[in-house]
Formats: sequence, structure tokens, C-alpha cells
Amino acid sequence: MSTVTPIIVAEDIPNVALGARSALRRGSATLGEYGSGPIQVVASGQLLLQWLEDQPPSSVRLILLDYGLTDGPSTNVVAQVRNGDGMTRHPALHSDALMIGWSAHPEAPAAFQDLKLDGWISKHRSITNLAQDVAEIIQRRKNGEIWVELLV
Repeated sequence: MSTVTPIIVAEDIPNVALGARSALRRGSATLGEYGSGPIQVVASGQLLLQWLEDQPPSSVRLILLDYGLTDGPSTNVVAQVRNGDGMTRHPALHSDALMIGWSAHPEAPAAFQDLKLDGWISKHRSITNLAQDVAEIIQRRKNGEIWVELLV
């Protein structure tokens, strides 16, 4: 029996959020254990934290995080989800959970790297390949890379 692990997408632009959900759903097979469950979309850091509170312990393996959310930069909530060393902090996160930044903001890659996220995907890349991009980060992290940046 496989474990169902939800994915959360923090994105405040509705059509982009729906596109991301659709792309991740279509490519869920490429995500392995990181993409076996429902995909939840939230538009703010506060909603992200509320959603995590409702999840069973150690159940969430993947958070895709836009830089700009309705209540400010997503970097404001990262410390409530992960420790400063990039390790799991929130009880809902699985010990292998990945937080991946996904943004077109020029300051996003450096900000996400400073906060010890696992990687960053440029929103200038095709959204139709989002699952493959996430899968690439998953694989490269498993292979020992500390930070993975996928540019245009």
C-alpha cells in the first residue's frame, strides 16, 4: 500500500495556480512518492500555514512556493515551516519534504537560496513541463545537490 502525500502550491494568481495544479496532476507519475496525493492551492502564506495545520503528521512531501503571495513575500512564512538550516520544522512535513521556489521575481532565487529551500524554478519556463522540472529537482537533491536552480 502506498502512502498518499498531498502537494501544496502557494500561488496567488488564479490562472497560474490552476495551470500549475493541472501540470502537476498530469505529470504526477514522474514525481514518485512526492506526487501521490491531492494538490491543494493557496494564495497566501497564512492559508499555507492553516492548511499545514490540518494535515496529518509527516504527510506533506512537496511545497511549491511562489515568491509573491497576497499577504506579502512567501519568505515571511518559510521560517514557520522549515528551520534555518533547511530541515523540517512543521509537524505536517515529511522528513524528506522539499520546498521549491517558483517565481519570476528577480530577487526570488537568492532569497529562496538564503532560506535553504531545495531549489528554484523560473516561471519563465513552460508551465506544461512543471512536473518534469520538479522531478528534476527531486532527483538532483537525491543525488546530493544542495541547491538546484532551473533557469529559462
